[in-house]
Amino acid sequence: MNRILQKVTVVVGILMLRTALVMRAKLGIVSLFWLYTHRIKGRRTGQSSGLRILVLAHHEFRGEPEALALGGAQVFYINPSIQNAYTDYYVKNIKHNIDYYGVKPHSHTYQCRQRLIQVLNQILPIYYKWLRIDCVLSHDLRAWRNADWGSISDKLGVAYIILYRETFLIDKKTYDISLTRHKKLKQYLGFDGRAFLVSNSETKRMLVESQITNPEKIYVTGNSRMDQFVVETQDTNYKARYDTSAGPVVLFSTVYRNWISGDSYEYTDRLHITFAEIAKNNSFNQFIIKFKPAHQTSAYWLHLKDKLTQLDLIDLSNMTIDFSTDAHELIHIAKGVVGVISTSTLEAALAGKWVILPAYKDLQCSPDWVNFGLKNHLHLFNTVIDDNEYRTTLEHLLQSPIIHSEEVMHERKVLFERWVSTLDGQATKRTLDILQTLCSQSPY
Repeated sequence: MNRILQKVTVVVGILMLRTALVMRAKLGIVSLFWLYTHRIKGRRTGQSSGLRILVLAHHEFRGEPEALALGGAQVFYINPSIQNAYTDYYVKNIKHNIDYYGVKPHSHTYQCRQRLIQVLNQILPIYYKWLRIDCVLSHDLRAWRNADWGSISDKLGVAYIILYRETFLIDKKTYDISLTRHKKLKQYLGFDGRAFLVSNSETKRMLVESQITNPEKIYVTGNSRMDQFVVETQDTNYKARYDTSAGPVVLFSTVYRNWISGDSYEYTDRLHITFAEIAKNNSFNQFIIKFKPAHQTSAYWLHLKDKLTQLDLIDLSNMTIDFSTDAHELIHIAKGVVGVISTSTLEAALAGKWVILPAYKDLQCSPDWVNFGLKNHLHLFNTVIDDNEYRTTLEHLLQSPIIHSEEVMHERKVLFERWVSTLDGQATKRTLDILQTLCSQSPY
């Protein structure tokens, strides 16, 4: 019932916003922005830092704004549907970022964009004065809906900062794709804001190489959403707090295409189906396939659901398909983890879990494997090279879990710090300290 009410409220808000835009009612537009702005729950006001942050496209973040709120900032976000409705009123049919950034002067899209910018210049000063905003955060420079909003904010004296969400440039192919993307963006817009805050040195290296902005504007802070997890897993009493003897085995689902079978799902299907077959043959153990929330309506989940149904593997009493539980919570209680190399598998490795890494022979024959960042670190995981080894390794670990040596755990920490985040649990504090410095001159 609450979800239905929320959807109705948003639809009504969008209709009212469009009416205000048609009538060019400046105060009406700002009032609707204010009405659909929410504060993220954090510390009580008396404990807050006084820093007031507005987050754009809040749904694109992965917990960073919430961490900043718990760290003492007052963090607000405008309902993404309302923000989208505002931009869509002026600029339509944008399928790719280049459709927005790369248009020629005097084109229809360019003229629409100029009208959007004109209205933003009129309403943002009022909106910021009502909320007393110090800075504006976006998750990615590519986000065209945020770009002009952020650029105008910075010119108004409200610092525009990219709290860069992506953290995992683990192989040369991924690194090069991100590098090319930012070089292309530089041709069209550059970066008009105050700073890029990134999680690790590899991400900073990519941004510096792209020349998207002055290197002095790029700060390595660590990832604020990792702080609590890092502190908890490095505590000497960590294992004593979580009894994993009856815990589940968790497969962190990743839709992995192009390395083996072009655009097919063959490799990803094998990871999931073999996992489900193992679950069916080990009814006394619990198994979880963990998807990201956004994948609940994805083409791959619908494809996999159909496959599992055909094989009578969809309704196993000891296997759960999970879209909602926090990944860190699952890692804490898990016996072990299965998955391709990702942030989640490196988090599980940091927590001392056994991690099955399917690095199949045919995967290793791919040209991309040559530049795979972890190919020299496979000894830190339970690497399997085919379905049979996957099956036997998992079943063996269910019976005889392993305890990793101090040397292995040290190497895992080094990998985590290089590709994910710092290990001192101070990312939130560093981020807020930098924001306090960069955002201290807001006129609002």
